Amino acid sequence: QTPPASTTFRRLTLVGLHTQQRVTVDLHLELESDDKNTALKGVGIIDVKQAPFCMRTPVMQSLRAAGMRPASASKYVSAIALTHPLVRLSRLRHMLRNLERLRR
Repeated sequence: QTPPASTTFRRLTLVGLHTQQRVTVDLHLELESDDKNTALKGVGIIDVKQAPFCMRTPVMQSLRAAGMRPASASKYVSAIALTHPLVRLSRLRHMLRNLERLRR
């Protein structure tokens, strides 16, 4: 059975006035499961929602210029993987390595 997990974070939301996109930035992330807590200090998650998907918007161009690339991530799955070292999902290995590198 999958253990319960919770995430806490501060969220900033930006809405495009002339584009069909919304950007959320989650900061001060804390992931908890089974009384194990992991704080992701200095790490933020940027989520860009747009219809239709377009890499030519100012937000997407700025993120790309800053060296950021799209990635799929779940805060719940990250909480489980970071608080339960025996639970490792091979598809998350790359994301977890990136998180660990950012945390240093």
